[in-house]
Amino acid sequence: MKPTMSDGEKLNHFFETQNLQFDKCLEPLMTCKSKSIKAHSIQNAGTLGLLERNGHVVMPKQHHSKDGPSIKFKEVGRNLATTFTGFCAKHDQTIFKPLDTKPFSAKDSEQLFLLAYRSICRELHVIMEAAVKMQSSYNWRVDKKLEDGNTPTPAGIVATTHMMKSWETWKYRNKNYDEPLLKNRFGTIKHSILVLENQNPTIAVSALFSFASSQYKRQLLRCVLNVFPTSPIQTIVIFSYTSQDAKKVRKE
Repeated sequence: MKPTMSDGEKLNHFFETQNLQFDKCLEPLMTCKSKSIKAHSIQNAGTLGLLERNGHVVMPKQHHSKDGPSIKFKEVGRNLATTFTGFCAKHDQTIFKPLDTKPFSAKDSEQLFLLAYRSICRELHVIMEAAVKMQSSYNWRVDKKLEDGNTPTPAGIVATTHMMKSWETWKYRNKNYDEPLLKNRFGTIKHSILVLENQNPTIAVSALFSFASSQYKRQLLRCVLNVFPTSPIQTIVIFSYTSQDAKKVRKE
């Protein structure tokens, strides 16, 4: 007879899973054992300083309840906004020092590279954390005899799919960003830059995305998007992509 479980027990486990945090340092070699800190994916001193009001910025946040998930816009303290546990203190400081300690220049290939690299690392962290949560949930179901761990099931397939997405994203970063970073080959990443003048500071974005309608040689076509104010009257938009994808990304 298949075991049964109350909705309350399942809901409690769901919230426990949502509270799991993935805090491995994602430095290029992936060998660091130090504890990760809450690092900013969007620069705190420069960008968030232009966007904050009374020490807070507005962000979309996931909200979970018994009625299901939703997205709500909430005020978040500036020092906590856009943080992710993707680097230890040492690697966060050393890797991004040229970006965080100098005025930003759209002509500085190293700064542009590191801006895109930080976005990809944040996305990799989000995907890895999701994979950990899905695998943890699946393991719990197997432990409670709700799943047969030796037979393919929808829950097992979902967990495996997240693991594959995590591996594919790491592989993309490793090939196109980790290796060039270690060799100081910043020019391998290309950028399309748009400067918006006479714009009040309004929004900041740090994201890696793919073009849903386009697949080339069965590989996702990926692009990094960064948007941030550089002064009280100027905002910059930067699309970043690999040299080999440049023509296709620009077309899209």
